[in-house]
Amino acid sequence: MTTHHCWPPFFGLSLCSLLIFSQLPAYALVVSVIENTDTRISYLPSVCNNTGATPSASCTAPWQVIDFPGASSGTVTSTFGPTSGGGNFIPQLFLVLRGISLVLHTSAASNAITNVSVVASPSNLFVSSIFNSSAGSISVVNLPSNQDVTLAVTYISSPDGESTRLDIDSVTVTSENDGHTSLTSVPLPSSSSLPSFIIPAPTSTHTRQPHSSLAQPKGTIVAESLAGFFGLILIVLSVYALLKWRRRRRLRSAEDMELRRREKGKGRQTGS
Repeated sequence: MTTHHCWPPFFGLSLCSLLIFSQLPAYALVVSVIENTDTRISYLPSVCNNTGATPSASCTAPWQVIDFPGASSGTVTSTFGPTSGGGNFIPQLFLVLRGISLVLHTSAASNAITNVSVVASPSNLFVSSIFNSSAGSISVVNLPSNQDVTLAVTYISSPDGESTRLDIDSVTVTSENDGHTSLTSVPLPSSSSLPSFIIPAPTSTHTRQPHSSLAQPKGTIVAESLAGFFGLILIVLSVYALLKWRRRRRLRSAEDMELRRREKGKGRQTGS
């Protein structure tokens, strides 16, 4: 065993303190910004580029990249919901990442209701929340840093059929640069460290600013109603998945306690 001798303190720190600090693992937080046009973001069912002074008549996808002053990249990826050009499918986006937290940024013109969910692999930990995009951002914290996390955002149509807009500005990801990249033997997080959502309190009421090239035809009202219905289904499934995971965890704890009790009983019998 190596013995370190301590010298008198120097400027409030002894040599032992310096030795202890030098042996602690170094952790650094890395913050990265994923812009709305990053190829790692998948927009479904389709996306097209509609930037420039004159809107393009050929850009009929439900997701459209448009100019937006104040956006981090100068553009946002925007949708008003299902369109005939997109097969009347519900607009969604998916992003696979690793980190301890993320922040999804929208724009000042965004006012649509969405379902935001994250699922971690291989633990299959799943949490979901309804998010009013007019808040400007939503944060997800306590993510498992050593697992792949899939962020999913689903557009939910207004129940009264009113056209609402969802703008995606960027996603900010904070990760730990500690060298942990393995996906094997990943323990499930405790209930106190489940991922949670943080939505800032609104500071002002955003005015609706519809974009002419993204205007919703009245023929898609039925599809929008279905979008709201499927959004509710996503919420029910997320709650069911979380309750099922907690039940499995309680059963596993009970089985472990019973196994330890039996082992103690065998130990007493052997000693006697």
